[in-house]
Amino acid sequence: MEISEKTKNIRDLYAFIEIDLNYRDVYAVIDGVEYNLRLWPELKTRWSEFDAMYYYDTAVVLNGVEVKSWDDGYYPENPMVLDYIGTRPGYIILSDDKHCGVPSDEILHMVGGHPKELLIDAYLIPRKYYDKVILYRHYLDSSLYFSSVEPSIYRAKTGRTYKIELDLNHPNPDLLQAMIRLGVCKKIDPTYHVSPLRTVRTVQ
Repeated sequence: MEISEKTKNIRDLYAFIEIDLNYRDVYAVIDGVEYNLRLWPELKTRWSEFDAMYYYDTAVVLNGVEVKSWDDGYYPENPMVLDYIGTRPGYIILSDDKHCGVPSDEILHMVGGHPKELLIDAYLIPRKYYDKVILYRHYLDSSLYFSSVEPSIYRAKTGRTYKIELDLNHPNPDLLQAMIRLGVCKKIDPTYHVSPLRTVRTVQ
């Protein structure tokens, strides 16, 4: 089942938020139910009895090329971007345009800070180039995992990964709802706006 035609263009309805190890949420599956261990720290089940244990990270596909690090112009997460670039509805914000698969004449290059002390270099990509949102589930060995601290997560990684793709041209509604729940897809508030606090200019 796909989302109805009325809501099919989810590029205009949702922002897509990067999550990774810095997000630090670890999940456990118990009897088929997924629990966030940060929200449910006192589960009565022993960790060794979990059906599965994992964390998530994300990527987006821009014009056929997978990109691991980005900011959605509606809700930039990077404080430097928010300071110098502000919110940029209609755009995806990258720090590098070399591997995004988008024609250079459609990329807006912006820099922030004094010309002698360049503090931010950003490339704005039109949202129409969003193809997919990818969720990677990285499985952990619960017997090696002792806290949500990052080194513990690295120590407990098994190397087993499961890839989940949300195709924005043919979105699966159940997968969309799962990504909303995990904070990967966020409903756009068109009234939300943050102006740049510092000098920003476009490079020709």
